[in-house]
Amino acid sequence: MTALNFVDELLGWRTLEQRTVRRLGRPYAPNCADADNCDIADYIYASRRVGRILRPGQSMGAPFEALLLNHLFTEVSRLDPNRKWLAQPGRVVSDFAQYAHLGVLEEQIKTNVVLRTEFGREYAIRPDIAIGVEAATAQPLLHAVVSVKWSMRSDRVQNVRPEGALLLRHRRGRAPHFVVVTAEPLPSRIAAIAMTTGEVDAVYHVMFDEMEEAVRQVGTREQKERWLELVTQGRVRSYAALPATLTST
Repeated sequence: MTALNFVDELLGWRTLEQRTVRRLGRPYAPNCADADNCDIADYIYASRRVGRILRPGQSMGAPFEALLLNHLFTEVSRLDPNRKWLAQPGRVVSDFAQYAHLGVLEEQIKTNVVLRTEFGREYAIRPDIAIGVEAATAQPLLHAVVSVKWSMRSDRVQNVRPEGALLLRHRRGRAPHFVVVTAEPLPSRIAAIAMTTGEVDAVYHVMFDEMEEAVRQVGTREQKERWLELVTQGRVRSYAALPATLTST
């Protein structure tokens, strides 16, 4: 399967600073890529025939999240209509049955300086996308948490693994799926999240097939080896498989 249609609404180019233009000899870079490492992204954008549309990468996070939320909710509802699905951005996990006790903790911490100092706010987890299922209990069950990363600069990924660890540590009952969805074109940056010790189920790439071809055609030896490792170990998967994965359990 090629890149999903909604990705076309996000692909574009960003203008580079003059000093970068002088250094690299190009005025634009793909809006999902590092200007110094554009070969894979350039190949993908050429194959997608992305026109010269200016879409700064730093502004893509919110629309990417919104489109993903809508697509995931539509697909899981279609694949499993027997469950009443919820899909919401930024909803605190204490709204869900497995983490309801964190809401009680928050109320205690508000009035107790010792608890506030000890726990801080590490328990106040607000995922990019929370997917829940209505249950017979008073609160819905948290079925999946989706961390959305248009690209994977270091300052954008440092919270992902701790978030997964907190979800595992604080749950009371079934652990939700915890996945990352990205358009990042550099295998080494994807590996920074994907090669975990269990905090993240897997990283799902919205242009997986294009990545496969681009890495094969223009990737360095190191990039090819890293991508092969990620794929063969199931650390990186096609986003097209995510809705079925979420509805199969």
